[in-house]
Amino acid sequence: MHTVIGPILIKDGCYTFDMWTSEEGLSPGYAYRRVGDAYYARNAEISSRSRGRGLGPAIACSTLDEFTAVLAEREAAFDAVISNFEEAVGPHIRRKELPRRLAETEVR
Repeated sequence: MHTVIGPILIKDGCYTFDMWTSEEGLSPGYAYRRVGDAYYARNAEISSRSRGRGLGPAIACSTLDEFTAVLAEREAAFDAVISNFEEAVGPHIRRKELPRRLAETEVR
């Protein structure tokens, strides 16, 4: 599962970072009161994914522009894979089931 980790941003007076995975899509991060805590959590997320614990590679973005550009590329590629899969299998599968079904087809 590929992961894109966003930069530290200030939202509602707290520090946070967002993540995107091919399986779950965009997910907001936890809000931290201290910027040091947010950086610690972000670095822990990056290093846990780079150690290869079955989570797949991670792309860590330093700026919001870089994060949105990488997400646009990933979403476009993912949508292309899903549309090809829907054509092959049929549109009756719910969109949430597709990542699981794609993983099943890769194993075969």
